[in-house]
Amino acid sequence: MSHKNKKRRIEIPGEEAVEFRSRPASQASAIDHAVIAEKIRIKANQRLASLDALRGLNMLCIIGLASLIAALCSLHVRDFNVWGDRGVKAATAVSRFVSPTVLEQIKLQMDHVGWNGLRHHDTIFPLFLFLAGVSFPFSYNKQLANGRSHVRICLKAIIRGFALFAAGYIYSNTVRFDFPETRFMGVLQHIGLAWMLAAFIYMILSKHVKTQIAICAGILVLYWLVVALVPARDVAPESAFTGEAYRARVSQLLKVRAYEHVFEKQVAEEDLGNDGADLADAAAEETSEPGAKKHSLKGLLAGIFEAQPLPNPGDPDYPNIGTVDHNLLPEGCVVNYFDRQYVPFRLYHDHDNYRAKIRSGEIDGTYDVGIWRQMRDPEGLASTFPAIVTALLGMLFGGLLRTDNLYCSKWRKFRLMIGYGALLLLIGFLWHLVFPINKNLWNSSFVCFVGGYSAIAMGLAYFLIDILPLKWLGFPFIVVGMNSIGIFLIKRIVDFSNARDFFFKDAISRFIPKEYPDPNFVVDPSVVDPSAVEIPMISCGAFQNIATICAGLLVSWGFLYWLYKKRIFFKF
Repeated sequence: MSHKNKKRRIEIPGEEAVEFRSRPASQASAIDHAVIAEKIRIKANQRLASLDALRGLNMLCIIGLASLIAALCSLHVRDFNVWGDRGVKAATAVSRFVSPTVLEQIKLQMDHVGWNGLRHHDTIFPLFLFLAGVSFPFSYNKQLANGRSHVRICLKAIIRGFALFAAGYIYSNTVRFDFPETRFMGVLQHIGLAWMLAAFIYMILSKHVKTQIAICAGILVLYWLVVALVPARDVAPESAFTGEAYRARVSQLLKVRAYEHVFEKQVAEEDLGNDGADLADAAAEETSEPGAKKHSLKGLLAGIFEAQPLPNPGDPDYPNIGTVDHNLLPEGCVVNYFDRQYVPFRLYHDHDNYRAKIRSGEIDGTYDVGIWRQMRDPEGLASTFPAIVTALLGMLFGGLLRTDNLYCSKWRKFRLMIGYGALLLLIGFLWHLVFPINKNLWNSSFVCFVGGYSAIAMGLAYFLIDILPLKWLGFPFIVVGMNSIGIFLIKRIVDFSNARDFFFKDAISRFIPKEYPDPNFVVDPSVVDPSAVEIPMISCGAFQNIATICAGLLVSWGFLYWLYKKRIFFKF
């Protein structure tokens, strides 16, 4: 009997069973196993180009791209006077198709919100953590394929986590020894701790995807209940911790907290005056029940994408201490309470170090909303708990992308990434209605919404670069993505502005105008000779500023390209 077409399956640690045509198992030689193991090792060492590209684009937003977009959106038609009449005509023609409101909204997206809400700039950090999670299944199986034991992999994860923490601490504070004035937590510290703990969960349960999903859901639900139901002990009275008080908060838990677009309402009141405000109130009374609150899709979306102002004590809408709504404010939140009590050194928003002054008795420790709102950190220790889910979601999606194409085609991976991402967006939006999206707390609705956004972004990058493939499109970003942590730290230590000025300062000042004649200045030829009058100039440095930002990005990218060509990569 011929064994020419018979298949066998060989099990390689950390990989799926591999089928190949060869002799019966009894006749298999060591060469067969070695060949298969080498093929799997080579495959495991391959990088996912779309992952590096998206990580590079994300890092570019940090090192200058966001500033460039904001500067471009700040341009006005009058600024083009520096280029003469042709410049003004071209800008006027373009302005007919681009709404100033849209440009203003894009510019706003390049900054953070104060408390509740979400802008593009708030997604940069969680996307970076998500992508760190996506890369881990590839790294994990690469190490297994190269013969590294689980103990060594775990040890490496611990070393990487604490190395990121140490690098982040130095990044936030520079090398200084005035410890009470240094910031203990930060972006890289958050990433290091969350990624490390998520990596342990993934390694322990790598073959139990449903259990990992259950852990994610459990963490997010538990975090929601703790934040919403437990008041800050240094703010709330003892009566807020009774069984009756907890039952009252449970009844408030599912209250819809998104509201109408407050900015449009304010504009309407300003335009119409007091009479207009009275009319608006009367109309509201006619169309709604007494004490009821109307909600529209526009208002609910505004609750996500607009920065919502915080109520102040004395305002009609300021919640009572010990209620769920007060627990969701900076001063009443248990997450900020935990950081106030247990995070050493200085908190990010506490610029005057009120906490240290209160503890030393330098200032009175009586509860003051203005002081308590500042004693918090957007990358605090307590918010690391839900950040684990962000990293673990990345690992779940990374495991999907790492699946062999024989079992799951690239198109199917793309569809699953988009589908599951859309599902997470929906969950995040629905959760936002009762637990407003908040990056400062890294809360449950934020994790789901930004996790869905990150999955869709990763899916689109995978489609463009790995499926089509348009690797040339992703190459400029891959150069940055393969050294993303490196450039983040190096730019903190090395001042690239010297190199930028060395190459581009003269050209920018010489060839890009920064002023133009005042168009409103008129000379009467019958009174004075126009040639003898010096026309006043109006300063406009917008284009020189844009050129300077572009030059800085170019210098940074050139440095990273040199590292890329030399195969120098900073890894943690």
